[in-house]
Amino acid sequence: MNSILAFAVLALIVAAGDMVATKTKGAIPSLFFASLLILLGFWFIIPQEIFEAAGLSSIAPVVLYLAYVHLGSLLDLRELSRQWVTILISLGAMVGATIFVLALGIPLLGFQTAVAGAGPITGGIISALIVNEKATSIGLPDLGLIATLIIITQGFVGYPLSAILLRREAKKVLQDRFPAGEPESASPKANVKATRKYLIPQLPKGYETAAVHLLRVSCVALLAIFLSDLADAWVRIHPAVFCLIFGMLAAQLGWIKRAPLTEGNSFGLALFIIVAYLITSLHSLTPESLGQILVPVVGTIALGSVGLILGSLIIARILKVSPHMAVTVGLTALYGFPGTYLLAEEAAKGASSTEEEYKFLLDWFLPKMLVAGFVTLDLISVIITSILMNYLN
Repeated sequence: MNSILAFAVLALIVAAGDMVATKTKGAIPSLFFASLLILLGFWFIIPQEIFEAAGLSSIAPVVLYLAYVHLGSLLDLRELSRQWVTILISLGAMVGATIFVLALGIPLLGFQTAVAGAGPITGGIISALIVNEKATSIGLPDLGLIATLIIITQGFVGYPLSAILLRREAKKVLQDRFPAGEPESASPKANVKATRKYLIPQLPKGYETAAVHLLRVSCVALLAIFLSDLADAWVRIHPAVFCLIFGMLAAQLGWIKRAPLTEGNSFGLALFIIVAYLITSLHSLTPESLGQILVPVVGTIALGSVGLILGSLIIARILKVSPHMAVTVGLTALYGFPGTYLLAEEAAKGASSTEEEYKFLLDWFLPKMLVAGFVTLDLISVIITSILMNYLN
C-alpha cells in the first residue's frame, strides 16, 4: 500500500468517526466508532502496517509529546488547585478497581492473571509495558498479552459509558447555569485570559507564526523529557507527566500561549495523527488471539469497571458532587488522552445550541477530564502496577 493511499484510508476512518459522533451528538464517540471500523478492517482487508505505510510512525511520538504540552497549557495552577475533588475521585476509583480485580479476580481468574490485569485496567500503555517486561522475564508471555489486550479493548467499555454520562451532565449543567435558556455574553475565563499579565514578554502579534508556536512547544517538551530521564534514576515517571506539568507552567509564565497548537493551526493534524496511532494499535487483536484469552480479558475489564464506578460513587457521595461527572472521572482510567479530550469536546458540542453554551461546557468538562486522565493513567496506575509486579513470580 503506497503512503498516500494509506494516509487516505486512515483519514477516511477517523473522518467517519467524527461524522458519526456529530450525527449522534456524541452518543457514539468518534474514537469508539473509528476503533470498530479499523478493527474490522484489520480482520478482512486493511494491512497491519498501514500506520507505517502512511509515514506516520516516526512523527507520532513527537506529536504525542507536543500534544501533552498543549494539553498542559490548558490548565493553570489555580484551576489545578480547584480540581482537588477530581483528584480525590480518581484516587477512589483506582483503589476501587484494584480491590475488585484482586479480591474477586484471584479466586475467579487466578492469582497471576488478576495481578497482571489489575495494573493495566487502571492505566495505559506504560502499565502494559511494565507487565510485559515482567511477564517476559519470568517466562509467562501470555500474561503480557492479556495486559496488552486489556489496554486495547477496555476503551470499548469506557467510551460509550462516558459519552452517555457526559451528555446527562451537560444537560444538568446547562439547566443550572442558564435556567431561562439565555447564555451570558462572555465567559469569566475569557475575561481573565484577556487581562492576564505574563512574566515573559510577549512577541508582537505578527511574529507569532505557526513555526514559532511549534518551536516554543518543542522546547518545553525537550526540557520535560530531559528532566524525566534525569529523574528516572530515582523514580520512574513517564515523560508525559513532565510535559503536562511544564506545559502548564510555560503557559502560566507566558512562554507558550494557552492552546499553542491551536494558535499555530497545528492541533487538528496533531489530533488526527494521535487518533490514527491509537486505533492502529488494534492490529495485533486477531479473532484467534481474542478467542484464546477472552475470558480473563473480559473478566478483568468487567471487575475493574465495576470497581472504578463504585469507587467514584463512594467519593461522590462523601463529597456531595454529581455522580454522573464523578463516574466519568473514574472511567478515564479506561481510555485517557485523546479520549478525554474528544469525549469532552463531543459532549459540549452535542449538548450546546450556541457558541456561549459550547464554550461554557468545554470549560466545565475539559479541566476535569484532563486532570483525571493524567492522574489515573500516568501517575497512580504506574505506582499500582510497579507495586503489584513484585508479587508476580
